[in-house]
Amino acid sequence: MVVIIEMEGEAGYTTPKRMMKEEEAGYSTPKRRQYRIPGRSLPPPPPKKKPYFVGEKKPEPPKDGYFNSPDIEVFFAAITPSLA
Repeated sequence: MVVIIEMEGEAGYTTPKRMMKEEEAGYSTPKRRQYRIPGRSLPPPPPKKKPYFVGEKKPEPPKDGYFNSPDIEVFFAAITPSLA
């Protein structure tokens, strides 16, 4: 039950009568252009690589490889027969 006391609204304020009309009308999505979702924009470019300075050597890969774990070999050996 909604009880509304009628009051005169000052400039810029919503009167209870107007609020009641808005409640009866229900809710709706804003239609103004300022509330619309903007269209797709392009993603930013990827970051640039750091330049190597003259006289500086490029880093070499590790002597033993990047990653050498026997656990990975066991894992793939166990899966491979089931795929065949």
